[in-house]
Amino acid sequence: MATTAEGRRRRKNRSKKNRRDAGAATTVLDLPDHLFEHILLRLGPSPCLVRAAAACRRWCLVVADAGFLARVRCAHPHAMRVGDYHNHNISCADEPPVFVPVPTSPAAPLAVDVRHFDLDFLTNLGEDFFWEIADSRGSLLLLSAWTYHYCQLLVCEPLTRRHQEILLPPGFRFGLGNFLVDGDDADSQLGMSNFRIIATVDESLVCVYSPGVYSPGSDDGWRLVCSVATIEANLPLLFDDGNFVGRGNGSIYWGIAEGDGTEVLSLNETTAEYSMVKFPEEIWGSYVRWKCCSWIIGGEDGVLRIVRLEGKNLKIFAQRHSCSKDKNSWIMEKELVGLAEATVGLPGREESFFEQGTRIVAANAEYILLTPMLAPTWLFSVELDTMRVEREHERNKYAGASYPCELPWPPVLPDITREGQDTWRGDIDAAITMFIRDDGMPLVDPINDGEAGSSGAVKDEPIDDPGERGKQNVVDEGMYNFHKATTTVLDLPDHLFEHILLRLGPSPCLVRAAAACRRWCLVVADAGFLARIRSAHPHAIRVGDYHNHIFNDEDEPPVFVPVPASPAAPSAVDVRRFVLDFLPDVGKDYYWEMADSRGSLLLLSTWTKRYCHELLVCEPLTRRRQGILVPPDILFSLGMFLVDCDDADSQLGMSNFRIIGAVDETLACVFSPGSDGGWRLVRSQATSGANFPWSVDEDNLVGRVNGCVYWGIEEGGGTEVLVLNETTAEYSMVKFPEEIWGSYVRWQCSSWIMGGEDGVLRVVRLLGNDLKIFVQRHSCSQPDDHDDNNKWILEKELVGLAEATVGLPGREGNFFEHGARIVAANAEYILLSPMLAPGEDPWVFSVEVKTMRVERGHERNKYEGVGYPFKLPWPPVLPNHVRRA
Repeated sequence: MATTAEGRRRRKNRSKKNRRDAGAATTVLDLPDHLFEHILLRLGPSPCLVRAAAACRRWCLVVADAGFLARVRCAHPHAMRVGDYHNHNISCADEPPVFVPVPTSPAAPLAVDVRHFDLDFLTNLGEDFFWEIADSRGSLLLLSAWTYHYCQLLVCEPLTRRHQEILLPPGFRFGLGNFLVDGDDADSQLGMSNFRIIATVDESLVCVYSPGVYSPGSDDGWRLVCSVATIEANLPLLFDDGNFVGRGNGSIYWGIAEGDGTEVLSLNETTAEYSMVKFPEEIWGSYVRWKCCSWIIGGEDGVLRIVRLEGKNLKIFAQRHSCSKDKNSWIMEKELVGLAEATVGLPGREESFFEQGTRIVAANAEYILLTPMLAPTWLFSVELDTMRVEREHERNKYAGASYPCELPWPPVLPDITREGQDTWRGDIDAAITMFIRDDGMPLVDPINDGEAGSSGAVKDEPIDDPGERGKQNVVDEGMYNFHKATTTVLDLPDHLFEHILLRLGPSPCLVRAAAACRRWCLVVADAGFLARIRSAHPHAIRVGDYHNHIFNDEDEPPVFVPVPASPAAPSAVDVRRFVLDFLPDVGKDYYWEMADSRGSLLLLSTWTKRYCHELLVCEPLTRRRQGILVPPDILFSLGMFLVDCDDADSQLGMSNFRIIGAVDETLACVFSPGSDGGWRLVRSQATSGANFPWSVDEDNLVGRVNGCVYWGIEEGGGTEVLVLNETTAEYSMVKFPEEIWGSYVRWQCSSWIMGGEDGVLRVVRLLGNDLKIFVQRHSCSQPDDHDDNNKWILEKELVGLAEATVGLPGREGNFFEHGARIVAANAEYILLSPMLAPGEDPWVFSVEVKTMRVERGHERNKYEGVGYPFKLPWPPVLPNHVRRA
């Protein structure tokens, strides 16, 4: 008996030991490559991606793969900008250019070590010459040494401290400037061996330099390009780099004061050829060299913009695609009214500064640098995104253009598959510590598996026994083994995981990462990490929209339409998980219809002839639902809305939400779940005496944005709207300018209110045959000088809506005889339909808000009505691995 009992104990202990050994460590080798790629793909051109490659050889192979780098370049075409270089002012011109790093943010918590961007390695030229930044491109800088004219050029890469001096061709004076552009090989990475320099001689001749290129008749890699189109151009006698007026979308521009001043000289960076471009006078104005009131900029969206000073106002015009003539393709995108008044209160400002106006010093896609004509050393800037005036930034100390510096991308990683490589860890360590440090922390040393040599690299010994190779999954022929058998996820510090996972945002890949091991789950489920990720990514990920069927299929449940996949989100949505087949059967006389959505919750109603019988809140992913009885004798004639819960700090969910039932223009019913919940009445005094028509109901809905719901009113000129505040459930009246809103007519619906993630209120309006989008911007003018109309500006316009739909499937020539109407609108698209005769099937099409492109191929055009967005629940519900299980 003793022997049998001891045997059972030994078998039991052996079983426990085997289970412990099986689950002792979850290694990076257990995670598939496609999961790594989804995670790392969201890092983009970031130092954290290089650090991830330093974790182990498996990760390095994934990051260094050519296919992965191609996908990263596709999803993140723009490299990471770490700062800007500035030339000193004239009084300190003999000082080297200064580097100003970009400020940190919750999404980019890594600070830049400015010591690695110092230009102290440049050659000393003596007292008569000094280095000055001429241009920048990626991680490269182009500098020139000059006294009264250019005499020598130099290209350098501050991170690697490499530089190459370039002699200019003799006999030429480059008066229009020198520019650094991409190399001849478009498929290769920009670097010290792949770049071009365009040295402009005059309005028809340029010299182009390429490293390692020597053509017959050229001087050390230089070749001449003559532009026939501008040989006969009538240019003023004083025409040099002081006429520079901007650079954008692969072209460089110089203003010309001759003629009416509306023509500019343009240089194509790809072909190195000149051309003449004429802008509309109302957009460009008349160019005057010493005033410089117009500037050309570009951006990541590929749209050409013109910044113009017109009197006391600063305007930004954007060139948009239009279906009519070219003169209609320019629209005013933003405006700052009263530039002089907006600077009141800035340090050092004096009242006399703006007596003779202002001039533009420089401009780019982020900000505009300006100075008063009477105080050229008092610089201030206007942020392009918010139109905010400021003077505290470091850039306002330097009177000139800024030259951005980006990290070299893709990173140069060691080839760990080649024979004889034994210092790969030191190579990646150098790539990391070269330019980045953690904010407030010492430089990070990657994982050290053994003794370090003099260079800091780990000297690993080759595997002598071939039989041992089978135990190392990632070690192939010619590779080397670590002193530690495997590198586990437990060896990576939490702060590195947080930097990587923080860039995933509210993504399904973050949940997958949390499912890899308990350590990762603890990091993701940490309250501090979730707070940081909510700050960096306030918006949850939208996976699709729910639509109600059109009237002939109204007894069918609502349908789910997923968002299309993209390079940044390649995973397709499984629509089977969003089917509403779990809804209860309500019989033949009733059917479920979407009433509203919020986050991952849906609000549905059953009704016949506008009588609401029952409400239901459900979460399709978890297939949970809750039926809600409507108070008797109450009809929600203005609609029902699902809004955030009373507790703003809690997560929206099945136990934490609110429903607002809009009864009429003064009364609303609010429902909250729980023991203290139920229905309560909220009556608004502000609208109790308003004059409303008898026909105000849910068909008068004209938008919902920024926590408010809007209904149009036909009475009193049609410029007033009824507004319901979702937080207080109280009504109010808002009056829009007539030229913006028009006169509301219920059956036409020619105006709609929408917003976006920027929190700005917009009005979409059909004005005749044109579709216009007005935006409400902050105005710095005084109330006594200007009325509220100055707060609204025309942001975008589609001229000739009927003509733009020509060629769309199913379009007929008589569709637009009676105009069009707005069906619905949101921050992404506007749904429209022609005003057809009664009984005809609706012909729905949409206009994309970002591009103003007309289309009918999208799935959303099949449903005549509002789309109800569905977002993944955020933050995700993760298991508690701390408790004993």
